[in-house]
Formats: sequence, C-alpha cells, structure tokens
Amino acid sequence: MLIEVDNNRVVIDTNVLISALIGQYSFPYKILQELALTGEIVPCLSSVLMEEYLQVSQREKFQRFPAFSERASQLIGAIKEISFWIDPNIVIEEIADMPDNRILELAITADAFCIITGNTLHFNFNTYQSVQIFTPAEFWEYWQDNLPITDALH
Repeated sequence: MLIEVDNNRVVIDTNVLISALIGQYSFPYKILQELALTGEIVPCLSSVLMEEYLQVSQREKFQRFPAFSERASQLIGAIKEISFWIDPNIVIEEIADMPDNRILELAITADAFCIITGNTLHFNFNTYQSVQIFTPAEFWEYWQDNLPITDALH
C-alpha cells in the first residue's frame, strides 16, 4: 500500500549516501544529485545521523575508491546545508539493530514521506506508521512515476 505524498521530506540512510559516493549514476547517486541537491526532495537530518554519515564515510575500506574522502566531505557538506534538521524526541525500539531505530525516530519526528535505505535486512517492511520504506531503485521509480512535477510540494 502506498501512502499519498503531502511533503517531499525523506530520510536517507547512510548506506545510500555511501553507495552514491561509490557508484556514479547508480540510483543512490541519482537520488542525491538529481533530487536532493536540486531541492526536489528535502533530506531530513539529526545530529545522530550526521555523526553516522561522518563516521562511516571515514572507514578505511572506502578509502580505496579514488578521492573518496574529498567527495564524501563535499557531499556531506552539501547535504548538511540543504537538509531539514530536527532531533527526535521519541524512542523507537522496533528493529534489532539499534542504530536503525534512530532512522525511524528521525522519519517520524520530521514527518518525512519516506526512508530510503538499501538495508532490506532490517527494514523488511513497506511502511512504519505513516512513513514509507523504499530501496533506492524503488524510490527512484516511484518518484519518477508519481511526482513528475513537484513544485507544489515546495
């Protein structure tokens, strides 16, 4: 079941950010470059999620990709500037992996339309309360099919 969209706020899981940095022209890359950085969608951020973005992007295993640290710093800096910032005031314990609950908390508190995540192991449901859960490919397809004109959402 799809929920009607009344805003363009999304929570972008860390794995989507990292995937965008690794795979140019992938769905995560297109979502960030063509939708988030252009203002078509508005990423939601909390201090906890920003810290996770920074910590994960500095992991040694990603440094083998050309200029990864520099590109990560630039992209995270841009996301930081365009995001809707809010620190959740609720505690959710629905997912066994506790950091993933912080994503749910942010989405609910920010009244986000959806969470975009590649983590189908822990986010193995389609909706949580009023928030839809999409993989990057699902989100891209949904957004392209259902919202060709988003000016009314801004």
